[in-house]
Amino acid sequence: WRRFPDVFFVHFVEGLHYSNVTDYDFVHGSEQYAVKGVIQYKKSPDHFVAWIRNPVGMYPGKSCV
Repeated sequence: WRRFPDVFFVHFVEGLHYSNVTDYDFVHGSEQYAVKGVIQYKKSPDHFVAWIRNPVGMYPGKSCV
């Protein structure tokens, strides 16, 4: 690929290894990409948590069952 789409999803089978999602920003070709949000699945209790990046860091999102 020469360029990734504006929005794409990646599944990490073993989860993310770093708590700072800015560590996952990357460059591909001449384009720079930044992680803007993470949806985390939690098993106990069974729910999802959304983490949304803002200009100064990350906001923990609300849990949803």
